[in-house]
Amino acid sequence: MKLQAYILMFKLFLSITTIHALEVGIGTHMGIDKVRSYEVNNMVNKTGDLLIRDEITWDKVERYKGNLSLDKVSPDLIDYLNKNPKKSVIVFGYGNPNYDDWNRPVNDSSRDAYSNYVAYVLKKIGSSIGFVEIWNEWNLKTGRLIKDAGKAKDYAALVNNALPKIRSVYKGKVLIGGVGGDRPDWIFTKSFLTPEILKMADGYSVHFYNFALSSDPYEMIQRVIALQDYLYKLNGNVNYPVYITEVGWPTYSGKHGSSEVESATKLSSLLFQANPLSWLKGVWLYELIDFGNNKNEIEHNFGIFRSNLSPKNGFCIVKNTISYLKNKTYISSGYLNNGIFWSTYEDLSASYLVFFNKSIKGRITQEVSVETLSKLEDICENKIISNATPLNGYYKLDITDQIFVYKTSTKGKAVDVKLIFKDFDNNF
Repeated sequence: MKLQAYILMFKLFLSITTIHALEVGIGTHMGIDKVRSYEVNNMVNKTGDLLIRDEITWDKVERYKGNLSLDKVSPDLIDYLNKNPKKSVIVFGYGNPNYDDWNRPVNDSSRDAYSNYVAYVLKKIGSSIGFVEIWNEWNLKTGRLIKDAGKAKDYAALVNNALPKIRSVYKGKVLIGGVGGDRPDWIFTKSFLTPEILKMADGYSVHFYNFALSSDPYEMIQRVIALQDYLYKLNGNVNYPVYITEVGWPTYSGKHGSSEVESATKLSSLLFQANPLSWLKGVWLYELIDFGNNKNEIEHNFGIFRSNLSPKNGFCIVKNTISYLKNKTYISSGYLNNGIFWSTYEDLSASYLVFFNKSIKGRITQEVSVETLSKLEDICENKIISNATPLNGYYKLDITDQIFVYKTSTKGKAVDVKLIFKDFDNNF
């Protein structure tokens, strides 16, 4: 059968929609005194009422062996937690000079000390903390004076030691993992996870960076789906909660760097593609503010705000994407066979179709109807203008690195959201 023109019609019944609330957060670094609490509060509210992810490091709590105190913990972080209870992930870790020369706790005495420090903090201020994350990137060399990548068996031992003590004083959610770079086959994850460990925790956290591979958001989506396939089987054929607690693309000047707009667009693409995955419970962007102002240094350039606290170009892309996820009801989504991702949303006044190139790279030429093009905007609400001449009622629309939005003013009962693609072919 020769395809002519197909009308993509979505039946939107709000009453039967299962609402999946994806938590969206961002890394802040108040715990190492990089930013003040009022500054974080202002920028978080501008971006979209996000959950933060920060750290209470071991060395600040146990400066002298066996002597635990919150006196040296960032007062800005404590202030923020008190004023925004349960709206945070707090990472516990990064080594202590009193144990294993700043290295990871890999023997019984240092594991006991680590667990005691976490339990002490949670007993003091745990009621204001939403999530606890046990260590950060154990499988990498992340942390002050950490010499080597950690072993899977030692992380399993730490989790088994810490979780009972945490549960005795804390009623919130506990995340394990915090793994970075565990690709392509989740080898570190598979080396330590057991059904028993999964049952002890509330979710598995991962960090996603692929800029050094010149890769894209869709690769991350495929990788996290592969992770869930493994967790599902390990958890008795039941989906297991996954949290992406770091993800970002640096806007630095060197190899693999992105422009500010490109970085924002990739974050938007990832969030829209992540939202339909009901077992993916949260995504934390890395990070709120650039860590420094050296454009040639990767680690200085992950923020959505610059180090002078001004928003980067493309900030509206991130802000409006978060608004969609938080303030509109997700309805449905899929991938066209040519590589376009689409998803539909609804609010009290309208229905929306969001679509874009799933990889945010390369070029997809899609023919869309004249009526459709007249109603298209980008995610920042700028009209899409084309100087092309329509042929047989269709425009050729180049889809490269923009997030497109088609909006109708109809809402409620069975609404037909019509975006007319020539030779439409859908792959679910």
